[in-house]
Amino acid sequence: MNKTALTKEEQQALDKACHDDVDRMILWGLLDTGMRIREWCNIDGWKVLDTQKTGDNLLNIGDGKNARKVPVSNRFLRVAAAYFQQNPVGSSMPLKARAAEYRLREIEARAGMKGRVTPATLRITFVTNSINRGIAEQDLRNILGSWPLGIRKLCEELTKPVVVK
Repeated sequence: MNKTALTKEEQQALDKACHDDVDRMILWGLLDTGMRIREWCNIDGWKVLDTQKTGDNLLNIGDGKNARKVPVSNRFLRVAAAYFQQNPVGSSMPLKARAAEYRLREIEARAGMKGRVTPATLRITFVTNSINRGIAEQDLRNILGSWPLGIRKLCEELTKPVVVK
């Protein structure tokens, strides 16, 4: 399994391989926010609709000591809000973690990228895209909620100065 970030072309292929809004919520929710799959599954409808109403694009994830604000993309927020407006508010996402991972594998297969996409790969892609956009390392730590060694090493690699001879 490859643990490197997806290219722009691979991200676009995955996007095109989404059949419905649930596919898009999974892909965009993980790719655009860096959330873990279990965090995605536990997103509450009230929080999504409140975030859309306030317009600040910061979704509250977790509770108590583990609570944090995660910036969400407009495209994810639009699709998630539409889903929760049609379904009982207060409910969580339509799939549990295992079913969402299976659905992600189906999207991956339709995109012709067998064995390339996992929730961890999408998280790494989020980190890479964020660093490339100039988001500070401390802000990324706050967004991700944890700073595992693999992501720390990735940030060091991506932010290393380039020496031109």
